[in-house]
Amino acid sequence: MPARRTQQQRSSESRRKLIDAAIELLAVRGYAGTSFAAMGEKAGLSRGLVTHYFGTKEQCIAEVVAHIRDQVLDRLAEARAPRGIAAIDLLFEAYLGEGTSGEHQPRAMYTVFIEALTSSPGLLPAVAENNRQIRVLIERWLAQAVADGDATTADPASDATMIEGILRGVLLQVLVDADSFDRDAIIRSSQRAARAIVGAAAPTPRDH
Repeated sequence: MPARRTQQQRSSESRRKLIDAAIELLAVRGYAGTSFAAMGEKAGLSRGLVTHYFGTKEQCIAEVVAHIRDQVLDRLAEARAPRGIAAIDLLFEAYLGEGTSGEHQPRAMYTVFIEALTSSPGLLPAVAENNRQIRVLIERWLAQAVADGDATTADPASDATMIEGILRGVLLQVLVDADSFDRDAIIRSSQRAARAIVGAAAPTPRDH
């Protein structure tokens, strides 16, 4: 007979189901349509359980933001992300690669960004922390690139902000009108722009 799951395992599974439900609802119905009742129904759990795990809607959505960020970082880890400039190239591929427009996660994230800037400023700390962690990661890679002699950036913090801006701005355009873009071409163009900012050579086919 299969081993019985522990209470901790059941709780972890329930939280994951609710977070997955919230991501899909944010992507499809928007922030207003992501109610605790809708989350519970989609996850096959009670509304009371949603309240038990998350307390408030903003606390729940803050966990969603952290979950999506961790998923991106996990994908990079699974791909055995190289260091320096090559790692930044891979970040663009992970964000802008084929299939992005059909995924719920990036749409959910942008829904939260907009909500934080408009009707739910309580979400701003979670969004700001998400962006900060991505910038810190890019800064680390830039420091490696300088150490490797592959870049000449004198201001890694500002350059990391610019690179993150390219990443998010291009992704937004792809999500809005995916059919207007050659995905591979826009990835390469974004990589060239990021490399130009930090004085790195343009990518070559060998880099990928």
